[in-house]
Order: sequence, then C-alpha cells, then structure tokens
Amino acid sequence: MARPDSPGVIYLDSNTLCRFIIGKDVETVGRVIEAVDAGEAELIVSPLLLVECRGQPRSGSVDKELERRLLGILDNPRHTPVEFTRAVALKARDLALHHGIKNYDAIHLAHAIMAEADVLMTTDKGFPLETEVDGMWVGKPYYWGPATLFDDGDG
Repeated sequence: MARPDSPGVIYLDSNTLCRFIIGKDVETVGRVIEAVDAGEAELIVSPLLLVECRGQPRSGSVDKELERRLLGILDNPRHTPVEFTRAVALKARDLALHHGIKNYDAIHLAHAIMAEADVLMTTDKGFPLETEVDGMWVGKPYYWGPATLFDDGDG
C-alpha cells in the first residue's frame, strides 16, 4: 500500500496537532484542516487528544488563547469523534505488543484504524512512519491538493 493520493478520512496524532497549534508545520497541517473544513475530507478526533495536546508546559500559567484555539479544533462539530472503548483498548494493546510502540501512540493508532481512517498523520518517530498498518497509511503530514508558493515541502 502506498500513501493515499487523496485521503478521505484523516487522523492527526497529538504531536502533529500540538505542533500546528504552537506554530510548527503550519502550512501543511493548516491546509489539511482547511480541506476538512471545506468538506474535502473527514477528520477523526480522539478524546485522548484532549489530554495529550496542551501545547504548553506542564507548569506555569495557562495560555488561555492557546487553549481556546486548541479546544476549538478538538470540539469542532465538523470533526468526527471516536470514543475510547474496550475494542479500541484491545486493538491498542495488540498494536503495542506487535509494533513495539508506546501505549498512548498505540491508542491513537487503534483509534485511527478502528475509525477506518485512510491515513494517520504524525511526525512522531515512535510510529512506524511511511508504512501501512492494518490497511491504513501512517506517515508525515502532507497535503494532497495543488501546490502553492508557500508550501513547506511536505506535500
């Protein structure tokens, strides 16, 4: 299986979404989110993103604007939530055991697989990047539409 040319269902891992919120990988992930908002693709979101994706240090004051932006993406009614169920937990356990990945990464991967995503986009090297896992592509964020002058080279 190769990377999908035009993914219909996308899952963004927490590190990818956090990096976007704090201003990294903005062009590529921003265009993916714009495509989702335009109805060109569906974005799957996990409740685990609410815990993992803070985009700010564990200590110190809370950046309320950053929280507002992040929750705005995660709570967007156009995005499809997938719940953490026993079936997802068992799938995550199997993925962690057979692919040697961390538990939270396995949960994200299981959510994406169980939601029948075409692609899980992440820059986390703990995932089996640029490969297929259970019929789904796992790879770095990319935008599949026409290139623009400001592309950051990930598409």
